[in-house]
Amino acid sequence: MPAPAENVRWWHSFTRNKVVYWAASAHTANAPHLQVSEPPVAFRSAGSYLRSWYGDDNFLLDLRAQPQPAPVRAWLRSTATTRGFPDAGPSSYLTGGSLADWFDVVLHTREVTPTHPLVS
Repeated sequence: MPAPAENVRWWHSFTRNKVVYWAASAHTANAPHLQVSEPPVAFRSAGSYLRSWYGDDNFLLDLRAQPQPAPVRAWLRSTATTRGFPDAGPSSYLTGGSLADWFDVVLHTREVTPTHPLVS
């Protein structure tokens, strides 16, 4: 069982507050059989543990909501191929499920900035 999923579960049980789990696709996907091309590895993602523990109805936006135009439905249900591990180079990608299977919410940000410590 991956530590990130256990940490989220512990924090939720400790605080009883809502939790947002923000991480890379390989961790957040509801992917029990996620495959990475480079380096070749397969594993169960933290997101799949969280889905099995908390179910399908604890999310802000459900990408599976109906109705969906046919092209959108086809795109969400087709096998996804996304960027893999950055340090493995451009030949690394993730696959093994569809976007509709993996995610409930997709958030795109145009700008990413470095983190800064809250205290010095």
